[in-house]
Amino acid sequence: MELLYGIIFLFIFYQIIKTAVTKGIDDSKVIKELKREIKELKKQKSKVQKREESTHIINKKA
Repeated sequence: MELLYGIIFLFIFYQIIKTAVTKGIDDSKVIKELKREIKELKKQKSKVQKREESTHIINKKA
């Protein structure tokens, strides 16, 4: 009977660990995707700032 309890405990423990690892992997994928999007947005922001600076320089020359 004790062996049965031990096996049940190990199975439940295994399921908990498996769920935690799977959730961690999913979370890390989301984090990587968000970091990639942040980099893209920073690039777009810098391009817009450069355009605005160039238009200010052109307006000052004119």
